[in-house]
Amino acid sequence: MSLAVCAVAAATLALLPVGAPPTSTIDPSYLRSILPDPLQSGWIEATAGQPGYIDGLVDLNTMRAYYEYYHQTEAWIDAQLNPLQQNGFVTGYERQWYQQGQKETLTEAVTVFAKPSGAESILAQGASRAASHPSFEGSFDPGFGPGAYGLLEGSGQVHFVEVWFAKGDATYGAGIAAYRALTPTDILDQARKLYASVPPNIQIQAPALPLHATAAHTTWMIVIAGLWLTVGAGVFSPLIAALIVVLRTQREQKQLSPAPSKVANP
Repeated sequence: MSLAVCAVAAATLALLPVGAPPTSTIDPSYLRSILPDPLQSGWIEATAGQPGYIDGLVDLNTMRAYYEYYHQTEAWIDAQLNPLQQNGFVTGYERQWYQQGQKETLTEAVTVFAKPSGAESILAQGASRAASHPSFEGSFDPGFGPGAYGLLEGSGQVHFVEVWFAKGDATYGAGIAAYRALTPTDILDQARKLYASVPPNIQIQAPALPLHATAAHTTWMIVIAGLWLTVGAGVFSPLIAALIVVLRTQREQKQLSPAPSKVANP
């Protein structure tokens, strides 16, 4: 699982995966509140639709659009998305920050599943995939219990350090992407803050949206995505008003500025 980043071109029917789950009724503001602000000063949070960044809800359409933007093959994309669908993916949220004048990105993500077993399965699969990926440079134990893991990865000039763990029905990730060598100490304090802030179980703790708000949110996201596709052609807008479920962000990209983050899927 790699942190990561998701684009928000989430609304064209052509991008709609077969069997995509219905829109979640979990309040997005609740998911956002789980992901804490950076410990260190100097980080600037990306805004929705800001080119090159992600901040907001994430769904399967968002992830697919993100990977297509980076020219991934359909087979590769399906290999990332199918496990999520098979394990009961519900919704996700991602926050992303950058350092002014520096090519560094900080990302936090939460991915919610129908059952805790789905979160545990995705976490385990993410660890296995990461260890066999060409970008893998090493792993470490963040100290968050069974299944939790930390990663050091690199692709060209871009380096990543990430921490992933599961609690209840969700997986969580925190990571930094930068054009410099990174170590576990670059992310561990922020990951500990995230770990301390998450609830035992999202769907039990989270307030639900009223039905009319859910419908309005679905319509609004379609409008936003339509605008992005119409007006923002050629502009990377990982709005992540969609999931950061957080699939693996583009490890194959070697020359990205700012440093790419990784999507919310372990």
